[in-house]
Amino acid sequence: MPQIPPVLITAVRDQRAVLFLGSGASRDAIHPTNKRIPLGDDLRDLISDRFLGGALKNRPLVAVSAMASNEAGLSAFQQYIREVFVDFQPADFHKLIPHFRWRAIATTNFDLLIERAYEQVDGLQTLVKSVKDSDGFDERMHQEVSPVGFYKLHGCIDHYTDFEISMVLGNEQYASYSLAPGAVLFPIS
Repeated sequence: MPQIPPVLITAVRDQRAVLFLGSGASRDAIHPTNKRIPLGDDLRDLISDRFLGGALKNRPLVAVSAMASNEAGLSAFQQYIREVFVDFQPADFHKLIPHFRWRAIATTNFDLLIERAYEQVDGLQTLVKSVKDSDGFDERMHQEVSPVGFYKLHGCIDHYTDFEISMVLGNEQYASYSLAPGAVLFPIS
């Protein structure tokens, strides 16, 4: 079992740690029919099968997503992504997250696993989700006694019809974001 550095343990204990979750954090999510949550190449293949007749499976997820979104339209594409992820529930280890006090939580995942984990357990903080600049995040944070900011950096399946904040899966979505001077975006593949 890997050892957690003492400095990290102290940072979590003192609520100075920001939890950052990428696609691997969704692994082992629970589905009613025991399906595995599609990550990386598995998601690419599902998108390819649904929108491109199984073509381009040798290309990166961002490229296949961009092609599928262009072929089907953003609305149909995002609705499909929602359908793929909506039934997944948090695994037991996801439900441990609310038992820690975080400075903030950020994720590139657009599933609902963290939101559901906080709904299903009595945690130490109240999750306050932000998906876009104009969502009243600051006001909602101040309404809570013990809030933790939850930043959905690549969109969220519960906002799949809001094209102001499209889910970031393809190069077009990356390109649509304006960055502050000096900021850097790292696409996932």
